[in-house]
Amino acid sequence: MVVVLFSSCGEPADTVTGVVIDVVGDLTSVTRFTLHTSEGTDLILIPDPAGGFDFPVVHLRAHISSLEPVRVTFRETDDGTLIATAISDA
Repeated sequence: MVVVLFSSCGEPADTVTGVVIDVVGDLTSVTRFTLHTSEGTDLILIPDPAGGFDFPVVHLRAHISSLEPVRVTFRETDDGTLIATAISDA
């Protein structure tokens, strides 16, 4: 008997480091944020709607003023939207 397992991982994840230059959201949630990467590219990222993105808006806004970098793990959807699945201080 042969058992074949398939993984449904979805799109592969990428990781990027940069500084947060814009945050859109209210006091409790982030709608989107812009990351200026170390390569000089600006990426607009949407927090993962399926959850798993637990980084306070206040902390993201603090990164705007401090210019301290963050590391973001994300995946790109078929339509080119960048979905942030994790974020941490870099």
